[in-house]
Amino acid sequence: MELFYRFSVVVAIVSTLALSSCTDDVYDPERGIQTKPKENPLGEDFTAPDGFDWSMVNTVNLNVEINDEFDGRYKYLIEIFTANPISDISAVPIAVGTANKNGNYNAEINVSKAATRLFIRQTDPKQRKEVYEYSIPENGGILECKLYNVSTGTRTRAANKTAGNSHSAFEAAQAAGITEIADKEYKEAEVIPAVPSVSDGYIDPWNTGTLANGAKYIIGKEYTSDSPYTIQLKTNSGRATVFVQGVWKLSGWSSLNSNLDIYVMGGGRIIANNLTIGNENTLTLQHDGSLECTSLSLGCPTKNFGTISTNGSLTMNLGKQPELFNAGKIEVADKITINGSNVINHGTLNAHELNFIDARILNKADLNSATNIKLNGGRLFNYGSVRFDETDGKTRTNNSTATVIINHYEARISGYEIEGGLSVYNDGFIETSKFTNSSSDVLYNSCTVIVKKEFKFRNVTLNKGAITAGRANETDTEWLPVPEIESLTDSKFTLIDGSMIKAREFEVKRGDVIFQAVNVTNNDKSMIKAEKIKFEEPTNVQLLSNNLVIEGKIEGLSLYHPFKKNESVNTGYDESKYTIETCGGIYDEGNKGEEEKDPDFPIEIKDSDVYTFAFEDNWPAYGDFDMNDLVIVMSGKKLQVDKNGIVTRLRMTLELRAAGAAKTLGAGIRFTKLSQAMKPDKFRTNGKDVSFENKQSIPTYLLFSDACTELWGSQYTDTEKRINTLENGPFKKDTKEYNIIMEFPVSANVKPEDLNINNIDIFAITAPATTQRRRTEVHVAGFAPTDLGGTHYFNSGNDDSSVAENRYYLSKENLAWAVVIPQEFAWPFENRNVTMVYDKFRSWITTGGQQDNNWYQSHNKDVYPIENLTPLNRD
Repeated sequence: MELFYRFSVVVAIVSTLALSSCTDDVYDPERGIQTKPKENPLGEDFTAPDGFDWSMVNTVNLNVEINDEFDGRYKYLIEIFTANPISDISAVPIAVGTANKNGNYNAEINVSKAATRLFIRQTDPKQRKEVYEYSIPENGGILECKLYNVSTGTRTRAANKTAGNSHSAFEAAQAAGITEIADKEYKEAEVIPAVPSVSDGYIDPWNTGTLANGAKYIIGKEYTSDSPYTIQLKTNSGRATVFVQGVWKLSGWSSLNSNLDIYVMGGGRIIANNLTIGNENTLTLQHDGSLECTSLSLGCPTKNFGTISTNGSLTMNLGKQPELFNAGKIEVADKITINGSNVINHGTLNAHELNFIDARILNKADLNSATNIKLNGGRLFNYGSVRFDETDGKTRTNNSTATVIINHYEARISGYEIEGGLSVYNDGFIETSKFTNSSSDVLYNSCTVIVKKEFKFRNVTLNKGAITAGRANETDTEWLPVPEIESLTDSKFTLIDGSMIKAREFEVKRGDVIFQAVNVTNNDKSMIKAEKIKFEEPTNVQLLSNNLVIEGKIEGLSLYHPFKKNESVNTGYDESKYTIETCGGIYDEGNKGEEEKDPDFPIEIKDSDVYTFAFEDNWPAYGDFDMNDLVIVMSGKKLQVDKNGIVTRLRMTLELRAAGAAKTLGAGIRFTKLSQAMKPDKFRTNGKDVSFENKQSIPTYLLFSDACTELWGSQYTDTEKRINTLENGPFKKDTKEYNIIMEFPVSANVKPEDLNINNIDIFAITAPATTQRRRTEVHVAGFAPTDLGGTHYFNSGNDDSSVAENRYYLSKENLAWAVVIPQEFAWPFENRNVTMVYDKFRSWITTGGQQDNNWYQSHNKDVYPIENLTPLNRD
């Protein structure tokens, strides 16, 4: 199989960049080596701190441990990235190996100091891939990576959920201090007294229907619709009881404001236009009794086993004993407004609109609104069914978490939208098209929340619960994704014991955002599954616990590192192996994978990064430091690795980009970790057999001896002074490629880390050897000259090299003559000081690399446009 290898970012060293002007190189080719010290062209204050090694690279020693589910029978493939390969399909690994229960994967890697995260992709024997993210130690060192939950290990399937453990949302509400009203469960036979045989107490119709204290008055069956009872009753003092067996019809604006206990018996009816029953009364309807009004203002404690209906509105302000108990039917054509009262519903309550103001509703049967439900400070405790319009109906609130909905086990709430700030505790089933908020909120879900269009919330806890868009059909096994989920500012999502959120697009907004998985009763993974998870402008994002699976592609402004902390497991959409099952059934089956096998070998690891080596040629004296005297790019590197992690082939592409000096400049490459006895089975450059230099203790290959001839061949002469660094100079598009292939015997035991970028020494040759002296070489800081390079200019000019101190190619100001840049680099035009072109270069040097490690990404455009380059095919 073929994988991409990403060079561990490198580097070493930048030239002490100053401004003496490359034209010295161009127009005075016979001047020879300059050995007199020159003033620091960048100013006397431009120095690098002691100990600064010019390296932009950290060395990290990885120890990767897996949770082997196959008992060592197969090997897992381990790949290391500096970008998430799920989010960035162009990301390539910087290292590859294998692991199982019999052995961890260990590797030494080099990563850019500008990089802060590593991504480890594990492919199990069934070819299922998981990505884990780790913070890189600030100064390198050991990084322990355990690809499983340290305390509990992993399981791939959640346990079945039962009714016995699904009441956690209600328990959470109780823990939050929310007290549910008691269910009185009145029995009709117990609350309705027997009708006396005759009325006890005289009523004078001409005395405005006044009843004596203690009277028990019967409106008999003899009163019919054709001949109803019409007197409006009252008492002057004390209480009286009224039994309605026939029809009691009140006309106009009627008020029953005295101390009456009214019982509407089976077959009895109260008919009125606009009726007010004051709070000093009580009202009880037997199962065949009814109250029919155009509009009703109900202010008294009411027990209904019959039917209450209005053609208009129903207002309830239930007085000193604020309670409505309904075990029958309430039908309201317009709006029900309940203010500051308790409502216990064991029957059916239907209205065009329901408006609960500081009311407490205990629903154990059917509560229905043809349009909207308003909960302004109200509390709805549902054991039955609550419905509102599925096309446009909304449950609105006054944007306060004091407004509460508790949906109990097996209870259902359905409608178009739940809108506004509130607290929702769900142990049952909630289905809406939209579930949105713009203020404070709480959602604690221990079962099923279905949102068909849009979910926007801030504080979400799922305890063995799920948020999806439901199923297309009840018989389907697939649960659909919510089309759009948005986490509001400073949101927190907590998933407990195998919970799940499934979305098509999940947008994470601003502020401090936390996604957390918690395990209380089991070890099950919880999952956020989204085709695209987009991080817009969050301040800090934390993904806590690797029992949290993020299944899908992560996008955003900070594509590679959007997280302050990430302990989660990331997989591709529909690719994780974990089964999620809650009270609603199986929400995600999990990827069953392929037939088990070991990784295929050999593996080819590709490098997609580009490394630019830029040299100043005046060493040991300061030059002009426009970083363009010699520019060589390592544009590709591939390693072929066998099953034991041994490199069997190296493919490398180098490209000569610029020669900003008229004098002869050569270049070589040294492999500092290969042994002197190394004899490749094959060694070719551009298809021709080549070999290492003789008399070198470390394998060294001479790339070319004259950069200008390499670029322009016989067309070039010194007198023409043709360079490709002038803004409008000749041959400005020419480059030259070197395609190197080396094949190693297995016995050479070459490891991938032996060919890391900081073990590859590309150097410039600024003067050939003479009969008296070895050749003059310029290396990246820290690399010693080769065996064929001389030390005769050490400590001359501005150089402060010391063999005894292992200090090479650094000046007395701790500046260097070469730099390796971990990307394509647009070199300054001739006569352009690099510190003026790249404004952050100075701070990178003077802070000793503590700031602006990516200085090379910010320039003033006074640079050679690398997009104009044209590679030559000339060998």
